[in-house]
Amino acid sequence: MEPIFNDSYALTKDELNKYIDDPWWIKMRYCAFATCWIVCLVALGISLYIAADALQHDTCNTPLTNNNGTSVPAALTISTTSMPLADVTASTPPTSIVFALLSQPTA
Repeated sequence: MEPIFNDSYALTKDELNKYIDDPWWIKMRYCAFATCWIVCLVALGISLYIAADALQHDTCNTPLTNNNGTSVPAALTISTTSMPLADVTASTPPTSIVFALLSQPTA
């Protein structure tokens, strides 16, 4: 009788069946499932934070609107001094993006 050589190193169904009810593998499957969802939710949260931060700091160059719904041009100042950061004064921090989005007029 000749030995059978198989190119695949995968387990057969019978070899896998003994691991179905193994408590360690059950915990391992649940941990892998939970880790996948946690990573996905963290990635979603980070992407929402980046998008909200870009809107808040006008990185997207979105037009600003006031309460009447009319566009307000963003202020643009060009410094001609040789040291542009020499006359920087402290300003108030920007308000929360949540309040800025909630105060927008609805269409």
